[in-house]
Amino acid sequence: MKLAVINGSPRGRDSNSSRIAGWITSSLEGSVEVCHAYVFNIARYDELMAKIGGCDYYLFIFPLYTDSMPGLSKAFMEKMEEHKPLFSGKNIAFIIHSGFPESSQSLTVERYTRYFASLLGMNCTGTIKMGGSEIIRSAPDSFFKDKVAAFQKIAKNIERSEPFDAKALEIIGSRKRHGAFFNFIFKHIDIGGIYWNRILRKNKAYKSRFDRPYLND
Repeated sequence: MKLAVINGSPRGRDSNSSRIAGWITSSLEGSVEVCHAYVFNIARYDELMAKIGGCDYYLFIFPLYTDSMPGLSKAFMEKMEEHKPLFSGKNIAFIIHSGFPESSQSLTVERYTRYFASLLGMNCTGTIKMGGSEIIRSAPDSFFKDKVAAFQKIAKNIERSEPFDAKALEIIGSRKRHGAFFNFIFKHIDIGGIYWNRILRKNKAYKSRFDRPYLND
């Protein structure tokens, strides 16, 4: 089997999507040929269509951006639609991950992935939702031991073109909603603010964080 792993992150190879893809591809048997495609360069989309068009199974991984997906992921999907005959009748699966702790944040875009698969006449074998992914790039695999093991089970499901393991999906998408304890913590300690303020300072955008450039006078 030839598997196309489509990385829908604007960060490309240096992304959380790439790390998750590695957990899966490293567990595949040698009989599975993996073909990687990165969506960050729009100018290469036609070239990538030719590259992945002969694959048997497609795994599309992308981060959640404002309850949807990155514009580059959407643009790549639209390019796939232009080449619909290359993909019709084949298997496709999706992994949506986000910095939100709750995987339920991805429910809306999950419905779109299923619609997209039907639009191309593809068989959607499953859409995996994972929260709390923003720290993946900066933490060792041991920090995500249970989820890594779950993705390894998913790899076996992909090899056999079978439905995803229910227990693995539960582990990957665990903590769909906060309990009372976490709600209390997040209400009184701005954990997200600490992280994002650091990113803003790193990119010299902290002083402009409250700017509203599109607000009419």
